[in-house]
Amino acid sequence: QALYLEDNKFSDTIGEAFLDQMPSLETLDLSDNEFEGEVPVHLLTHPTLTVMDLHDNSLGGPFPSSLEENNKLEFLALHDNFLTSELPEEIRQLKALKHLDLSSNDFGGDMPATLGEMSNLRYLFLGDNPFTSGSIPDSLEQLTNLEELSLKRTRRVESIPDWLGTKLSNLLLLDISNNILTGQIPESIGDLTGVAFLLFNHNTLSGDLPDLQRLSNVGTYSPLFH
Repeated sequence: QALYLEDNKFSDTIGEAFLDQMPSLETLDLSDNEFEGEVPVHLLTHPTLTVMDLHDNSLGGPFPSSLEENNKLEFLALHDNFLTSELPEEIRQLKALKHLDLSSNDFGGDMPATLGEMSNLRYLFLGDNPFTSGSIPDSLEQLTNLEELSLKRTRRVESIPDWLGTKLSNLLLLDISNNILTGQIPESIGDLTGVAFLLFNHNTLSGDLPDLQRLSNVGTYSPLFH
């Protein structure tokens, strides 16, 4: 079962009773509306939902922290809202997620290390959030299934870690643009032979460029990122 209500003018909050009569719903798309209030916890714990798209609304407040283990939800899009505060460590409870897009919100604090426990992730978009200034978190090196990773405009500093090229070998897109990264691009980036998009622009990188001749797929892929 699927419910598509995207690209309308629906407003107000998403009530606790919403979906009570749809216990078998698998896909919910409420994107491009004017819904307000916080992200409803009951949607994140729904027993059958695999796809939930709430992007481009007016949702605010913190990401729910009172999460139970969820082994169903695979796709969660909350980008282009007004979510605030720190991402809670409990986000790891969404164990089945393959696609997580939280970009273009107002998340602060540190990126939770528990993101590294979400081993099914293939698409992770955290860009355009004012996280506390810091390096690219080492916990992300555990996400070896990642195909697209965007950390643009997240106040990343220090050098680009070598593991981006050695551990995340399935990357097709890597966007770490518009940060304050310094130093050289590691030689290991040249080992990402499947990568099609590398966005390192608008940083303070320096030194010699690594050998990128093996990156023969650059420009041959249509990414999901925006």
